[in-house]
Parts: sequence; structure tokens; C-alpha cells
Amino acid sequence: MTSTEYVELPSGQRIPLLLTPSPPEFLARFKGARPSAVIPSNEIPDFDLWPAFIKIRNQGSVGACNSFASTTAVEFTRAMNGLDFVELSPWFVYGRLVNGWDVGSNIGQALTLVEQEGIPPNTEVRWGDYSGKYSESARTKALNFRVEIGNRLETWNEILTAVALRRGVNLSVCATAGWSGRLDSNGCPPVGRGPGNHAVMCGGGIKTLPNGERCIKMCNSWGVEWGAEGHCWLTRAHFEEGTWREAFEVVTVVTDELLTG
Repeated sequence: MTSTEYVELPSGQRIPLLLTPSPPEFLARFKGARPSAVIPSNEIPDFDLWPAFIKIRNQGSVGACNSFASTTAVEFTRAMNGLDFVELSPWFVYGRLVNGWDVGSNIGQALTLVEQEGIPPNTEVRWGDYSGKYSESARTKALNFRVEIGNRLETWNEILTAVALRRGVNLSVCATAGWSGRLDSNGCPPVGRGPGNHAVMCGGGIKTLPNGERCIKMCNSWGVEWGAEGHCWLTRAHFEEGTWREAFEVVTVVTDELLTG
């Protein structure tokens, strides 16, 4: 567990911060492979287009942030690709990663899982069930919602480009005790300087601050009472000040549905 073990919200809910670094074998997968060309920041217009039908969820007092971020990233990319909206199960992802033990996970594990197994509709898995033991129906239907192409992102400009291209991004940040409080006047939480202990989904918006800095819209998994109805804005420092940091983008998803009966 990281040095900041949890964030306590005004409601009293404690959020465990259990994101861990991805293993070397996952990072080696992307050695020498980079995303498509980066778009210069000055060529990216501001926008705020979060789909209202993608709801803010609450992971509760379980360290499932990575699974929630990955699931929302898939939902978002599907929406941007014009596919029918289906609410997917973050608990399936967490359960398949931890098999019933609330020990956290890493971004590499999550990307690999959603590429290989996919994510079933939310109706297929009981809310809060991270046992890892799911029905054949859930496992089969999950294949309809796999990630086809996912890229590791290493720089802030790559992340900015992914958001500009309307892709869902799973991003690590250093959440501190200050993340339980209000956002600043720009809609940003405090910048944490430490390990990337919390995974968040970014996408759906870019804005320019008064000082000219570009921000990306962030979707948290701590309920609508947090931040601006569950959202906030992240700056370059939120990513780069981490003592370790990771991100991946969901580029394309499976579009040919299987016959599941």
C-alpha cells in the first residue's frame, strides 16, 4: 500500500488507494511502440462534451479505482464510436484481477484483461461482487465489449492528444488527503507529489486556464458528491509530479457482437 493509504470523504467514506505499478513484462510489451503522431497543443480547441448517459459511479470502500477507470474508458470510447450505450460492470474487472481479495491492481493488468476477456453488462454481475466467480453468461457476454486496440501513453502531450481524439484514458494520479475537499477556482484538485496511487478515467473535455495551461476532464469513481458532480480538471502537474506514473488509451473496441442467446 502507498504512503497515503486512503482518502476520507466528508460523508465519512474512506477510499483505499491501492493502485500499484504495472509489472516490467507489461511495460516491455510497448517497448519501441508509440501512439500515433501527437497533435500540437495549440491546434487542439477547448471542448466539454461528456456524455450525460455515462454515469458517475461510486467504488465504495473497496480499492477498485483501476477497474472503474478502465470500465468507464471502454464505455466512453464506445460512445465516441457511435455504438449503443451499454453500462458495463467494473466489479467483473476487479474480481477477475483480484479473485475476491481487495488488494488493488495495476493499469497493465486492467488493459490486458479488457483486451482478452472484455467486460460484461452491469446487469450480469451483482453490484459489489469482486469474487472473480461469474456466470458463463457474464463471461460470454463480456467478449462483446473487449478492447481491440489499447496504447500505453508516456507523456502529457500523448495524453492530451488521446483526449482530443475522443478516446477514453485510464490515468494514474497521486491522490492525497486534500482530494477529499473542494476543488480550486479552476476546478482542479490538489497536485499530489508521490506515487500514482489512484486510477481515474480522463476524456470528454479540454480547457485552457487563464495562465494558458491546458487541462483535461477527469471522471472519478467516488460518487457525484465529489468534485463537480464527480468530475474535475487535471493539469500536466497532476500526471508528471508522480514519482511513478502510467496511462493507457482505449483506441478501438470490438464492434461485431457475438451470438449470446
